[in-house]
Amino acid sequence: MGRRAVRRKRASHRQIPILRRPAPIARPFQLHLGQLTHVAIADCLISAQRGGREPVVDSAVIDRILSADPLRHDRRRGELLLRSFVRGYLESFKPPSPWRLDAAERRVRDGRIDLLYRHVVTDRVLADELKTARGRSGPVEPEDRAQVASYLADLETEFGTNLVGLRLVYLAPPVQIHRFRPATIRRREQLTEMP
Repeated sequence: MGRRAVRRKRASHRQIPILRRPAPIARPFQLHLGQLTHVAIADCLISAQRGGREPVVDSAVIDRILSADPLRHDRRRGELLLRSFVRGYLESFKPPSPWRLDAAERRVRDGRIDLLYRHVVTDRVLADELKTARGRSGPVEPEDRAQVASYLADLETEFGTNLVGLRLVYLAPPVQIHRFRPATIRRREQLTEMP
């Protein structure tokens, strides 16, 4: 056998890669943490509304949420952040009574509103969009402003003059809140912040 025969022999023993089923796509940590935060806040608010008391961070609720949908990576840090975000929201940003939680993760044309409140007496509507992935200092980022404009347009179409506005709440440090009111005549690019 010459050189050529050896080459053929080596080429015939090459390993053929085995095609495997792709692994399921894992949700990024911050996205998953944000979704759990919305659910935990809503559950704490609902629990308090049923009991006729002020909402508090309910450890049993958070433990139940984490056992049903556990964080895959960095569990301890995620649990601490989740508790911190829920506590921060309930202590600083929850609308006062007579506002009541009407819906969580409510579907609108361009996405999901994180929390939707309704005023018991006037039937007015207020929406909260929560951000847990990053804190902001200064003006609202363009991608967040575009999301707010889109959500406000959807909510204004649905609720009309009953819509009070939308609050953009950054729960990660530096914690901030921006308030937006729907304008009577508004273009998507023009938003006015509530005082």
